[in-house]
Amino acid sequence: MVGSYKGNCQGELIYQPLGETQFGDKNAYHALLGCSSLPNLHQAEHASSMSQLQGEMGYFAVVSLDNDLMMLHKSMRGGAFSNDNAPLTEDNYLAFIEHLQPNILSSNHE
Repeated sequence: MVGSYKGNCQGELIYQPLGETQFGDKNAYHALLGCSSLPNLHQAEHASSMSQLQGEMGYFAVVSLDNDLMMLHKSMRGGAFSNDNAPLTEDNYLAFIEHLQPNILSSNHE
């Protein structure tokens, strides 16, 4: 993921490893990743949207299941920003992901 952001980022790349964590009883590793100024690659078919640079910041977690890995990701897009005023930080990411509860790991994956 860092390589993908790095290849498309036209501003500051922000990567903040948060280390090991738990989702329910599952081990995970999580981090914050973003770019202060990024083209809108999600709507690449529209040339006008490609020229508009936006900041994108996201939370990523890789969860270890029995025989698989699952990635959880939530991101936000908005105005360009700098590393000094990133909208998602170690201080506020928990509120951003509060809806990612351990029950998302039940039923289909156990």
